[in-house]
Amino acid sequence: QENVLLAGGWLEGYMTAVNQLMPKTFDIAPWQNTDTVLALVKHNCERNREQRFFAVVTAMIEFLAQNRLQEQSDRLLAEADGQRVMIYGQIMRDVQQRLIDKGLLQGNADGQFGSKTKAALQEFQKKENIQVTGLPDQVTLWRLLSDQPAPPPGNAPAPSGDPPSQ
Repeated sequence: QENVLLAGGWLEGYMTAVNQLMPKTFDIAPWQNTDTVLALVKHNCERNREQRFFAVVTAMIEFLAQNRLQEQSDRLLAEADGQRVMIYGQIMRDVQQRLIDKGLLQGNADGQFGSKTKAALQEFQKKENIQVTGLPDQVTLWRLLSDQPAPPPGNAPAPSGDPPSQ
């Protein structure tokens, strides 16, 4: 457990450095939380046992860079049924656009979390057979924003196409 906390702290610091040093990068992991990033690293370390830890982290950063947040964006609070999720306004716009593209949300992607966005997220979650929260949680964001079919065990993303854990 202590090693996991140490790895999480190290990864957060490393990603902060990446945010500062990578051109056109405000946040390398704009919707992935620390637990998700740790699970991604763990999953890929297990799949690539011959690779050193830093090589796996470097590959993860390259993977995450495809969908990084390039410019500053205000964060907003999405709340439903006593649960809360902080999300960048730009990521919320991306979520809404994907929901619009899927025919689950009408109107324009305004980056706000309201009752229509919540209902569209709930419908998407039902269709994907994932926990229905109405929130842009980690699994929902993975399914909406990733080009990968499903998160691996532990609900964290990995570029592997493993079956969902739910």
